[in-house]
Amino acid sequence: MEKTQSPNASLHLPDWSELKARLAGRWPGEPAAMLIVHGIGHQRPLQTLDAWARGLADALAAAGHDVHIEHRAAAKHSTSSPKNLWFDNHLRLTAGEGSAPIDLYEYYWAHCTEDRAGFRAITRWLGGVVRGARAFYAENKALAASYEHAGTFFFKEDGTFRSFRYWLIVGGIGTLLVLGSTLWAALRQTLALIPFLGPLLARLMDGMASRVQDGHASGLTNLLGDVVIYNTSDEKSAHYAARQKILNGAVSALCYLLEPREGSGWAYRHVLLAGHSLGSQISFDALNRINFLVQQGALRGFRPDGSIDPTCPHPGFSHISGLFAFYATFGSPLDKIAFFLRDRAEQSEVLRAWMLANFHGFKQRPWTTAPLPGGFRFSCGFTRLLDQIPWVNYHDSKDAVSGALDFYHPLTNVDCGFHGSGPIPFTHGDYWTCRAFFADVLARLFDHIAPSSTPPHHPS
Repeated sequence: MEKTQSPNASLHLPDWSELKARLAGRWPGEPAAMLIVHGIGHQRPLQTLDAWARGLADALAAAGHDVHIEHRAAAKHSTSSPKNLWFDNHLRLTAGEGSAPIDLYEYYWAHCTEDRAGFRAITRWLGGVVRGARAFYAENKALAASYEHAGTFFFKEDGTFRSFRYWLIVGGIGTLLVLGSTLWAALRQTLALIPFLGPLLARLMDGMASRVQDGHASGLTNLLGDVVIYNTSDEKSAHYAARQKILNGAVSALCYLLEPREGSGWAYRHVLLAGHSLGSQISFDALNRINFLVQQGALRGFRPDGSIDPTCPHPGFSHISGLFAFYATFGSPLDKIAFFLRDRAEQSEVLRAWMLANFHGFKQRPWTTAPLPGGFRFSCGFTRLLDQIPWVNYHDSKDAVSGALDFYHPLTNVDCGFHGSGPIPFTHGDYWTCRAFFADVLARLFDHIAPSSTPPHHPS
């Protein structure tokens, strides 16, 4: 697989004047929904929904729309709540009387990982990342050379991976940072026990930490802990249940938007799924799970081939992929996860490698060129029903977490071109304050949805 073969489209984020013109006077003619999946960090419930809605509303208002934001609560089924219901906060955007709604939902998962991965688990994981990187580049040198630049900090001029440097930075320095974060938290807890002056000293430490770690003394441990827990593929691990809970919740949140309502058909004609940072990995995995649910006949309203169940009210689209406006990732580490964190097979385990590649298959290129054993016939008993969904990946060169995605195809990479600030710019959070980013998401949504002269009736 060569990078020069079937490359992904690569664009720059348009300037505001162009985006403003694309938004002015336009609005979807049919109900649409967006589900945003947050990334790592000290997230609080509704915080992601707040930032997402403010960014969209700001771009719309700046383009001349009279935006109305309505707080709503969606009743969802639960096995633990009274009367088998719970209520999911979401926001509705409209622009004028009778306009079709754009409903905004968040998937909140941070409570599943907070403070659950300790120092030992994180350092063990960091060591596994280093070993994984060394093994990947040893086994797939030709593949890696197609996607990496020779003569850079981690690669020699001939493309050889500098494994010692990688170990020193990721394994050595990463461990020291986590250890320092853990010791800081222990020191703060000890100081807080000192009579009279203890609480004051603890607050002083919190103030110092807030300038470095977003107000949480053990911030780095929790940030890495999110990644550690979700990237646990070993079912014997104590973290595996948390990973499954996160993924199952994401699938349920997406199913709510995709399935028709009992007796009234589809609430939405267009669904946009978006994931930031680690949320892009969670949403990617959710799409793969949806693919299997459909083929098992377990997604209401759809037949196993992805077509619409003829017994349901006609929705205006013929296949599940037509329900998606597009898939948006921003600040996504999916290529890096594919390189270093995926569950890999030994060189002799060619069937295992083949099965893993099939199972996590959404828009995924072939991972290996190793031939399957001779003398047998091979086939895959399921298909990729969702590969027609457009995918737009927003990234930035100063965002060390993200990058252009090459291992998934086809998709469109959009370079946001953030300027960054400080001696070591880090723009991983700049998407949330970039009007042009939100405007581009909206413009692509409007481009996808053909405007209607008469606004259709929308769900109450």
